[in-house]
Amino acid sequence: MVEGLSINQIFEDGVAIDEALRCAARAAHHQYARTGLSMPVWSHGRLEWVDPTDLDAGDAQAGGQNGSAPG
Repeated sequence: MVEGLSINQIFEDGVAIDEALRCAARAAHHQYARTGLSMPVWSHGRLEWVDPTDLDAGDAQAGGQNGSAPG
């Protein structure tokens, strides 16, 4: 919970930020899968495009290949 914490404390702890990034990655993954668009992901130090047929709209995991975060 971040209520009552300063922005510095939130950044130092990092838990709320990490969860927000995971949530955003899941939402983006589901949106790309539903719309049938290729999804850009950062993997192995470069941008790659994941074909929409390789995305699973019901998949709970996000972040593209090898667990890397999109974008």
